[in-house]
Amino acid sequence: MYKGTFAGVSYTGGAARDIWELGATSSQVIAVHSIFVGNYGTTQFGDANAQGLWPRLIRASGSFTSGSGGSTITPVTTDGAAATFGGTLEGNNSTIAVVSTGTFVTLENEVFHLQAGWFYKPTPQEMIILRPSDTLIVTFPDDGTLNPSGDAPKITSTIVFEVVGGL
Repeated sequence: MYKGTFAGVSYTGGAARDIWELGATSSQVIAVHSIFVGNYGTTQFGDANAQGLWPRLIRASGSFTSGSGGSTITPVTTDGAAATFGGTLEGNNSTIAVVSTGTFVTLENEVFHLQAGWFYKPTPQEMIILRPSDTLIVTFPDDGTLNPSGDAPKITSTIVFEVVGGL
């Protein structure tokens, strides 16, 4: 089991963002256990212009251009073992991924109030499973609500996933 996290990233402007891009290798099968997104700091608490955000979970298969402007995140194991994750994990891309000759399939559309945070924790039957070479993209589409008041919320997020098989 692995966790990736980032904290206190200021979101300015109303542009779309990819919160996470989790990519399986050509021989991995990955189960996504949970995703948390919240606001760190006090900029949104009691704010009359507080936002409702719209996370979208997308399965990318085949050729696509990854988002950019974020960071490569090194996931850690939850049991303290030294097992290295062989896939890719990017966090907080300020430009979004774009489909080339591959396919994007929207798996979930959610909505949450930034002050409350968002916790995606599916039942085992609803869990997103990434096949070899698939990528999960968690994005905030550009719907004009990400930062309408110009107060730069500080986003914190964690993703928990497991390599459940391979070829």
